[in-house]
Amino acid sequence: MKHFHQMVCASLVSTETGANFPLIMPEMVHRGDGSAKNDCERNALMRLLPDLRREHPHLRMAILLDGLHGKAPQLRRLRELGMNFIIGVKRNDHVVLYEQIELDGESREFTDTDGTVHSFRWRNGAELNDSNRDVLVNAVSCTEFTPERRVRKAGGRFVVRPGKRTSFGWITDFEIEPSKLMAMMRAGRARWRIENEMFNVMKNKGMNLSHNYGHGNRNLSSVLVGLMVLTFLIDQIQERCCRVYQVARRKFSSKTSLWDLMRAHLRIRHLSGWDDLMLRIAGKRSRSPPSASA
Repeated sequence: MKHFHQMVCASLVSTETGANFPLIMPEMVHRGDGSAKNDCERNALMRLLPDLRREHPHLRMAILLDGLHGKAPQLRRLRELGMNFIIGVKRNDHVVLYEQIELDGESREFTDTDGTVHSFRWRNGAELNDSNRDVLVNAVSCTEFTPERRVRKAGGRFVVRPGKRTSFGWITDFEIEPSKLMAMMRAGRARWRIENEMFNVMKNKGMNLSHNYGHGNRNLSSVLVGLMVLTFLIDQIQERCCRVYQVARRKFSSKTSLWDLMRAHLRIRHLSGWDDLMLRIAGKRSRSPPSASA
């Protein structure tokens, strides 16, 4: 048996640059004081969305969500808050929706320079399901076929990677046009960056998100998760905006190695400031002997 905490986190991601900036403190999935019902991810999202809009009232948003949230209550809430959306859907969960796409949807196919084929089928103004015919969405399905190819591994050895067929689907309130299909597909898949490039760093690159810290007196785990999200945000800002950090980062193949050396410097040296720390790590400043009082 495993016990763990769940949370819903809102992060700004880019299809072009790999940027990943948390926008608000995560909403924890937990039973509130006096509540007799268990909490869930759907309820946590419904609490987070108005907080997100309040903190960023002028920001135009396209909310990327997985299939758990492709339901009428969430769509109505997003529209009330003036938020666009691109939400992943699966055929088994949205049979009526896929029937409409196949019955009278449009189709288009694109081929990448590496031979990958993207076959799209879409329909604007589709009914979400039989129970919510008043909730209209624009729906698109994509079948991606990657051909067999030879891949060079470390040491110069070549291996054959077999071809693969993968299917995706999304619902959105953006009008779907042939010229926008590839951009729509990339945007929908950018949601995975939150897991791959945010939570993976927090779990495996030194922040120890997966560690069981206990509850402390009351909310220790929630507080520590919030601090980790802030740490990740600061690191992302540094990586794109701080020149001395960028110089230091290029010295290391992994962030873990950089962070280890940062901790070592902070333990044994008196530093005049952030630039001093980064320049010492980058080897741009002479190293003074360790402080006796450090």
